[in-house]
Amino acid sequence: MNETINEPVRVLAGFDSTQRASVVLPYLLDWRGHRYKVTQFGIHYPARRGKKFYHVFELLCDTAKFKLELDTETLIWNLAEVYYDH
Repeated sequence: MNETINEPVRVLAGFDSTQRASVVLPYLLDWRGHRYKVTQFGIHYPARRGKKFYHVFELLCDTAKFKLELDTETLIWNLAEVYYDH
């Protein structure tokens, strides 16, 4: 089951600069009083809405899959969607 969320969240992220270009990697997600540890990275792709540019991440945290968006202008993380196994 998936749920559209669209609310700002707190994310702890790091940078991997061993690649040709530095890559941001989210590791922890705080949402609605719960902390989720990223267990597996999925797709990462850039997206544009109008003049705004985002980095979109799909990642797994235990039994849920999260779709996060990083606004490159404000550096605010937004939880776009959650996919539950149950």
